[in-house]
Amino acid sequence: MTEIIRWCSLMVWLSWLILYWGAGLGLVSNFLRAFQTNRFFYDRYFIIGLVLLSNIILWSGYFLITDGISPAFSLDLPWLVWVGGVLVFVGALGTFWCRRQMRDSWSAHTALVENHRLVDSGPYAVVRHPIYAFACLMTIGTVMVFPVWWNFVAGAGMVTLYVFKLQFEERMLIRELVGYREYRHQVRYRLLPYLW
Repeated sequence: MTEIIRWCSLMVWLSWLILYWGAGLGLVSNFLRAFQTNRFFYDRYFIIGLVLLSNIILWSGYFLITDGISPAFSLDLPWLVWVGGVLVFVGALGTFWCRRQMRDSWSAHTALVENHRLVDSGPYAVVRHPIYAFACLMTIGTVMVFPVWWNFVAGAGMVTLYVFKLQFEERMLIRELVGYREYRHQVRYRLLPYLW
């Protein structure tokens, strides 16, 4: 049964890449846009890091399923794979929900778009960066589904990238988005409700 969860997790990721990122074309266009300006230098490193680290995790997952590698830890427990599979699914759905809440204000690079509006409802009433929260959840779930030691390192790297991106974005939003300072006082948590 864990094999089915693993294959389903890979299919969720593949579907997410196709639907959320336009089969990778969205990533490429955002990457190129990040190089067109020096203002948001962090975006290019963020995108490169995410692409590299997620590829490590997903290819490891593929080889784990096809018996190219075996789990290096005793954490390869069926219940852990199940929980990880649920987190992958919830994380993927959550990113779509949050992006839908943002509508035309969503952008993968750190910049305001034309007619940018402050979103403070739905998941944005709980934490200020719910897309990153759900993306971290999806990453953690994937590492649980494919528990080889380097995936733990890659997953920690991805979560770290999201945390740095979130802080970089916060500084920009405070400077440039009208009402964001007040929103920070209204929604106190950045990523994790009641924690941070």
